[in-house]
Amino acid sequence: MGSAIATDGALHPVLWPDGAPAVPLTAPAGSIDSAAQVINDTGELAGMAATEEIPSLPLRWSVAGEVSEMKTLGGAFSLVQDMNASGVAVGTSATEQGTTHAVRWHTDGSVTDLGTLRTDESSTAFGINDDGVIVGQSGPGDLTGRAVRWDTDGTVRELSLPPGTVSAAAHAINGAGVIVGESTSKKSDDSDFPDPDGHAVRWNTNGTATILRTLGGAHATAQDINDSGVTVGSAQHSDGTVRAVRWTADGTPTDLGLLPGDVKSRAYAINDAGVIVGESITADEELHAVLWHPDGTMIELNGTAADTSPSQ
Repeated sequence: MGSAIATDGALHPVLWPDGAPAVPLTAPAGSIDSAAQVINDTGELAGMAATEEIPSLPLRWSVAGEVSEMKTLGGAFSLVQDMNASGVAVGTSATEQGTTHAVRWHTDGSVTDLGTLRTDESSTAFGINDDGVIVGQSGPGDLTGRAVRWDTDGTVRELSLPPGTVSAAAHAINGAGVIVGESTSKKSDDSDFPDPDGHAVRWNTNGTATILRTLGGAHATAQDINDSGVTVGSAQHSDGTVRAVRWTADGTPTDLGLLPGDVKSRAYAINDAGVIVGESITADEELHAVLWHPDGTMIELNGTAADTSPSQ
């Protein structure tokens, strides 16, 4: 799922069934742009729409393709980040005062403010597992803060920082409670990684934080983990090039490659079958949605198979 640019120049939500050509999804009346951003194991989707008045309105699509709006915290911006098999979605929503808080959207579209850690100003939720445990980040207004998890009773807990780092974000949690994300040593405006010393991190069920290996360079970030413990994200080679990467449960990284002619790639999600989705990017920052099969074969999501040797 995702979005595609139509002939009118607007973004429209689309679904790629099993890597086949894109199927358009219904956009709500009055929307200018819209996109599907997450899909769960039952085929429900969630995403956003932009209208003249609201830049980002949270949406849900049923398995039958019916679209409905979800509630907000009163502000003009909301972003859905994940949805579990029960149809419970998480993300962030702006309040009437303009701050952003992590939220949980229930199956009926109602919203719960998850709050922040201690006296923090803002928070966001990035992931939820099928048990309803949520992970994300809490911190000051710029969201350079602490990785956190919200238990099913709503209690928010801070995750440990790896030595030498000052902030972190938890991006995903699997069924066993293993969490992945990123820790940072300082802020940066780097376009590929939020910190020149950013590390991909796995938080084990005992709470310890393990830094995952890069591809030889300085940076890495982990975006998702499946129930087998396989993690995906992106990492640098020693020459500075950025590649989508898959880490095995023991932390061994594999470069997933990129489309011919492109210069970098990123992986964003993996399911329990080992299928990975992400993007391959040209030197002009043109994005191509891609899918990697468990054997490493890459498909551009227009149905075309591609030769994706990591040496390209």
